Amino acid sequence: MWAYTCISLFVMVVVAENKQLIMIDAINSIKSWNASITPYSFLDWGQKLSMLGLIVDETINPPYNENTIVADLPKTFLTTHKWPKCLSSILQQGRCGSCWAFAGISTLQDRLCISTNGNILESLSTLNILSCREDHQELCAGNKISSAFEIAKGGVVQEECSPYITDPEGNIVDSPASCSRQVCSKYKIKRKEYRVGSFNYLNQDHKSVMSEIFVHGPVVASMMVNEDFYHLSHHEEPYHHAQGKFVGWHSVKLFGWGVSPSGVPFYHAANSWGVTWGNGGFFKIKIDEYGLAQSVCGPELLFH
Repeated sequence: MWAYTCISLFVMVVVAENKQLIMIDAINSIKSWNASITPYSFLDWGQKLSMLGLIVDETINPPYNENTIVADLPKTFLTTHKWPKCLSSILQQGRCGSCWAFAGISTLQDRLCISTNGNILESLSTLNILSCREDHQELCAGNKISSAFEIAKGGVVQEECSPYITDPEGNIVDSPASCSRQVCSKYKIKRKEYRVGSFNYLNQDHKSVMSEIFVHGPVVASMMVNEDFYHLSHHEEPYHHAQGKFVGWHSVKLFGWGVSPSGVPFYHAANSWGVTWGNGGFFKIKIDEYGLAQSVCGPELLFH
């Protein structure tokens, strides 16, 4: 009986992996974006779902703020064109539904740098954000797209005070997770605390989103993740859904836009799945990809 069970499990794994290999071949046959085996290609459904954590509540209509619309936006733009020092390194959330916090922290770091003319290049604590959630859910529970900014109104400390550490399997290891801003004292580190003054939900048109990025810096955006997204490797053409089922909602950072060699408009985006996925953790996504930027949010003011 034991041997039969082991054989059955082995067969199930082989079938599941073959399905993903067939999907990769099918995507590449379209000759659009490039798919290959990534560290996430052979995760099971539950593991894939654990890497997503954006809660999209379509019953809530947030107040959209009219931001400054730039009449003549450039055809291509990266925030590093205006602010060369102000693009955060790719982060690694592991198998935790903390994308909303990571995208928020990455955006906050960039805007902190921008607001100080490149004088403050600080790594902020994602764990501090996760520990201070008002709903008191466990660390890896999902949350709304604006939640990181809402929590950061109360302040967020630097990463070295409350580090986010994962084991080789991607699970959060024991860390001094605490909402207290006094965590820095445990490491004998001088605390630096940064706060968000306010944040804006943007209108769901691309002119508004691009203008916000052009004037103020990166934004956090929602996107729908399908099975093929886990296979995204180095690419020139932007990602768009080609194969596989819908898995869940995800939060990423948008920091520019452009046009691909074949003429497809896209956003430059940063994921939080480490550097072994996509273009070193960054990726291009088709501007009109379904579900992209259904919710877009940016911090209006950051001070310390």
